[in-house]
Amino acid sequence: FRAEIVPSNVEGMPTVSVQMADRAIFIHSKFDPMKDARRWAERLEVKSPVGVALVFGFGFGYHVEALLEAHPQIRKAIVFDVSPDVVRLALAARQLDALITDPRVNIFAGPCSQIFETLKAFIDQYMGAAKNQAADVFIHPASLEAFPEDSADLREALEHLRLRSRSAGVFSKEKEQNTAANAEAFAAAPGVSSLFKTRRGRAMIVAASGPSLDKSLPLLNDDRFEMPEIICVDSALAPFRAAGVAPDFVLSGDPQTHTMRLFEGLDRLDETLIFFASSNPQVVGLYPPDKRLAACSSVSEREVALDAEAKKGLLHFSGTVLLAALDFAVKSGASPVVIVGADFSFADEQTHATGSRTQGIASRYGRLREVQGIGGQPVKTSDVFYTFMKELEDYYMKYRGDTTIYNATARGAAVLHVPLISLESFLTAYTRTVRGG
Repeated sequence: FRAEIVPSNVEGMPTVSVQMADRAIFIHSKFDPMKDARRWAERLEVKSPVGVALVFGFGFGYHVEALLEAHPQIRKAIVFDVSPDVVRLALAARQLDALITDPRVNIFAGPCSQIFETLKAFIDQYMGAAKNQAADVFIHPASLEAFPEDSADLREALEHLRLRSRSAGVFSKEKEQNTAANAEAFAAAPGVSSLFKTRRGRAMIVAASGPSLDKSLPLLNDDRFEMPEIICVDSALAPFRAAGVAPDFVLSGDPQTHTMRLFEGLDRLDETLIFFASSNPQVVGLYPPDKRLAACSSVSEREVALDAEAKKGLLHFSGTVLLAALDFAVKSGASPVVIVGADFSFADEQTHATGSRTQGIASRYGRLREVQGIGGQPVKTSDVFYTFMKELEDYYMKYRGDTTIYNATARGAAVLHVPLISLESFLTAYTRTVRGG
């Protein structure tokens, strides 16, 4: 890794070249660094309600200056760079006193090993679940490309932030319309909080709809065991029906109209529906009033405010309903809780359990990649599933409370921290055996 100052075509505006192991990278344009920086900044959308921006990559500072110029509503720009040699060159090559002394700007530069804990503290402060994307995340692509090889952990953290920030504010119009349409049903329904702490000392199963659910459903229909309560996500309901297994709860949170496909043609809607103020109102209407439980999302400022009045109970619903289902199990007091069907990966071209109405080709779920599988082998996943997996890892470390949580997913991506157990072992250890077998 070697960085050097290189003149650009604009006098007084040098750029910097970073020699990587296999190629040289120009962090700013060789032609007009500031024009290129302004083009980058003007494409960005500032959404932070408190005007905070986390900026990754300082380089020679052109893009930070352009960001503040293009978006004056930014009140605080926190800039991280793990290439201190580049920052030192910037101070030598450019007059940056105005930027460095700007009270809106904080710059953290140093080796990744030194600033990673600082970075995590800022992420917790500005990107925490209850803050609902309180900070915007802006990654300067060329700076990231030039980060040293020892910054792999930071790169992964940034990827997670990038994917999570991309989904912020999605379907806001649908959510607003659904909240109005659900107003009467939401007001009339008891809240999930009525079941909080009522399952102490009891096991519970949380079912996602990954391809491995095909392997778990026969065990969930095994009459050797007296099954604990089961809460499944809506996309798993059709596979449950096909296997002859009746969940106790189904959770549906997606505001989009196509959510109805997950329920159409299914008879005996006997399970209790857990829905949010912004859930698809057609789905809510499928269930009789005595089979509905209302909830609010703890990661939506609007729903947190709504719950302050409605007192329905908060569940951790972000990008995936699996987390909301797991949070319900945790807040119900159940322990141990076991997760099944949380593959976060594909089985060949199978994206979900057989019969799930969300089945589709892998490319619909974003860019493909490989991650370590449960058995140590690589498995295929996507941007979307990868983000959901990271959300589960974060939840487990921060919000599980006193609940013992196991992952009994039969195959798929390896979820960090959550201990593995086979579903049969779980049922043998934590449920009552009805008959020998």
